[in-house]
Amino acid sequence: MPGTGGAERGERHGAGRAGAVSTANMAGAAGAAGAAGAVSTADDDETGADGEGVVGGDGGPGRDGALRRPGARRRRGRVIAVVVLLVLVLVAGGAGAGAEFYTRSRVAAVVRSALPGLSSDARITTEGLVLPQVLGGRLDSLAVTAGELELSSGDDAAAGRDGLTLLDLDATLTSIGLSDPFPTRSVDATASVGWDRLTTMVAAAAPDMPALTVQAGALGSADDPGTATASTSVLGGLAASMTIAPSVSDDGGLLLSVTSITVRGIEFDPGATFLGRPVLSYVGLESSEISVGAGSLPQGLSLSRVSVTDKGLRLSLSGSDVEMADL
Repeated sequence: MPGTGGAERGERHGAGRAGAVSTANMAGAAGAAGAAGAVSTADDDETGADGEGVVGGDGGPGRDGALRRPGARRRRGRVIAVVVLLVLVLVAGGAGAGAEFYTRSRVAAVVRSALPGLSSDARITTEGLVLPQVLGGRLDSLAVTAGELELSSGDDAAAGRDGLTLLDLDATLTSIGLSDPFPTRSVDATASVGWDRLTTMVAAAAPDMPALTVQAGALGSADDPGTATASTSVLGGLAASMTIAPSVSDDGGLLLSVTSITVRGIEFDPGATFLGRPVLSYVGLESSEISVGAGSLPQGLSLSRVSVTDKGLRLSLSGSDVEMADL
């Protein structure tokens, strides 16, 4: 029938258009899926299967099967190199510090072997890096402080007498050789000779004097060396005393000048007489000067200043081309 045929042709025509639309839609969906797949593939290449890895330097897999980029491996290599270099520097620095510390301890041992009379509280200090100086065979400078330094000094040692004990030593030495006899370019020191030791030195310098005791009188200052007092007895037991002024002799030794003598409270000038005799003769002296020569001081050192203190005579000593082992 004509109506029916037209309807069929209309249905076939509508179905064809629907099929075309469906086909277009499917193609679009497929394109979208392809695009999404491309994006996903790119993302996967960037982040790896678990979102962590990147392409490695050789394009191979990294940890957890992921791929790593070449830049990451290069950065990690540089970090490792820096860490290794830092470790080597620290090891070398530690070894150098250890060598310097050991060398300083050996220098202290050498000084003690050159000056065995140093007390246990002695402090030995150097300047600058010691290791290069030791390798060169000499120390640039050395400072020594000590409560005591016992010396077998010059004339005393030769005569078999007791050596000299220096108290409160403060010494500076320059250009010191490190082998016996330890030659030293210069020595500058201050130290004290105690009153007991000074009494012995005076008795040795004036053997005809009666037994006496020397102690501080007027303490010294920057301008005045002060005075010492020597107490004794004369004429079978009369109390007597002498006032002594210390100074430096021409040969760099110690000069003790008697400035007055007191007997039983009566003061006499050293040039006076008593009962027809020179006053000095009562104390066993022929002269008002008692000389303690430079030979009784540390060998190679000369006295440049002296001052009276409570502990004894404070001496300033110096010398050039001194051998430490012979002090």
